[in-house]
Amino acid sequence: MPIPAKKKTSQLPPFTFVRNDLSMLEFRMNIMKPIGCVQFKLSLDELEEPGIFHAWSGHIITIQFLLGEDLAIAYYQGTMDNTIYKMMMLMGRTPIENPRSLECFREFVENQGLNSSEIINPALDERLAVTDMASFLFPRCCAL
Repeated sequence: MPIPAKKKTSQLPPFTFVRNDLSMLEFRMNIMKPIGCVQFKLSLDELEEPGIFHAWSGHIITIQFLLGEDLAIAYYQGTMDNTIYKMMMLMGRTPIENPRSLECFREFVENQGLNSSEIINPALDERLAVTDMASFLFPRCCAL
């Protein structure tokens, strides 16, 4: 699960959460491959507790909204090869940054035991832009 330093700062595409044909919540984003732009899909099972989702291979993802419903933090913690990994991302409905949300994210990162000085603020990958931006979320910052 370690992410190479070069990948940590690479641009991220906008993404969305939609209900698929089976009424499951599905994470979708376009990723660039040698053959061109390809849509990546990941189904999430909703657990009984609101905001908690089960992804593939036992991964549990928590989505916590901040300051209303326009901003949220996605959080994952798991173990692989006897190492605990924690990842979190601040995401919003517009690419406009909100200083209050960044401060909330810093506090969240520190409360999870990570160093807020290592927060990454990746650029948006314009090559993978979509026409209906109103339905997409934009990555703001990540902590790994």
